[in-house]
Amino acid sequence: MTILAASQAEPILHALRGASGVLGHAILEAQSSNELMLLLPAYHPDVVLIVIDGDLPGAGGQSTLKQVKSSERYARIPILLLMMGSGESEALEAVRAGAADTLARDCTQQDLVTRMLECLSNAA
Repeated sequence: MTILAASQAEPILHALRGASGVLGHAILEAQSSNELMLLLPAYHPDVVLIVIDGDLPGAGGQSTLKQVKSSERYARIPILLLMMGSGESEALEAVRAGAADTLARDCTQQDLVTRMLECLSNAA
C-alpha cells in the first residue's frame, strides 16, 4: 500500500516520510500537481491515501484536490490537504471539495500521523 504525497517543501516531505514509516506504508513523492496526476494512474490501486500540500506548484492544492475527486476512478481515495493557515473557510471549502481532512502545514509529525491514520480508518 502506498501513500502519494505531493509537495516541494522538504520539511513537509521529511515529516511525511517519517509518518508513512510509522504507518507501515511506502511513500511516493510528487513535486507538482502535474506529477501527481501522472503518478496516480501508474500506481493505482495501490494508492491508499493522497496528501497534498496546499502550496503545491502548478494547479495548487485545492485545484489538485478537485481534479482528483472529479475522476470516478480516484474519487474514493482519501485526501489530506495540508493548509497554509488555519482559516475555517479554506478548510470548509476543501472538505466540500472532497478532502477527507485538512491540517496546518506547520503541524507536528504526531499530528500528521494521527490525521493520516484517521483518513485511512475512515476510508476502510
